[in-house]
Amino acid sequence: MKKAVWIFLVLAAAALFAVPAYAVSIRDWEVEVSLEQDSSVWTAVLRYKENITKSDYFVLGKMTDLDVIADELPIKCTVTERVGTSIVCDNINARKMTYKFRLLHSSDTFRNLNVFRYRQSVTQITDRFSFLVKLPLGAALAENSSLEGTSLQRFEPGWGHEGSDGRRIFVEWVANDPPLGETYDFSVVYESIFPQGGLPFSPLVGFLLMAAAIAAIILYSRRSDMREILPVLTEGERKLVEILLREKKDVDQRVVVKELDYSKSKVSRIVKNLIDRGLLEKTPKGRTNLLRLKKPSKTAEKHEKSQ
Repeated sequence: MKKAVWIFLVLAAAALFAVPAYAVSIRDWEVEVSLEQDSSVWTAVLRYKENITKSDYFVLGKMTDLDVIADELPIKCTVTERVGTSIVCDNINARKMTYKFRLLHSSDTFRNLNVFRYRQSVTQITDRFSFLVKLPLGAALAENSSLEGTSLQRFEPGWGHEGSDGRRIFVEWVANDPPLGETYDFSVVYESIFPQGGLPFSPLVGFLLMAAAIAAIILYSRRSDMREILPVLTEGERKLVEILLREKKDVDQRVVVKELDYSKSKVSRIVKNLIDRGLLEKTPKGRTNLLRLKKPSKTAEKHEKSQ
């Protein structure tokens, strides 16, 4: 009887922790979460050690704007929503899987602090796992003085490290050879750099804003040399402009999607932003668009010649 119970427990444990037969060990598993006001944009990249025919991914929460890329090709997958959202991709032949989506949730608030929490389990054998959380623009990790009297830490687990990409502050955790089934409770506490009423006004701030506006106008009027504007663009905008500068001709939007390794929706947002700012033009062609840098206006050309 005892032997039968022991065999049952062993089989149950094996079923609990078994890796699907189609699964292949992952060389690198990277998750990047970009926090926004009422949602977060996720990019999960899984680099397998060999080509796979099936891949799946699970997240806690309801998602929208899903894009899945197998190597360099966008693919369609089955999405099931229950406790969380499950993505299953069949009949593929790829080594790198990229899942991009938006989770519809907001961070919790506590004493004017924002708290992001997410529980992540290691569900596949991987050599390296990383989890990076980018704070919203204009936010910083909470000061220790703001956390006094609470049980909150600036970020957990404590072995993460903080940094900045020049625009946003982030916290990243990296685990080498994490055990299968290991669960991490990630959390980040942050606050706005500016008061709730916005940027405090003063003569100095007014002068700086005016100077920034004048500089922007000058840069805009001289956009015949687009390289002058590159430093004030976002990373995605800068990369797209650099492609157009390099090609010196109309570029198919599909080529941009492939080269940047961004989703179609993200490239469309970047294109719209550049068009709205008067820096880009697009011409519909079949099921795609041709992109080109906008030529300077005659007014701007006269202004340049008078300098």
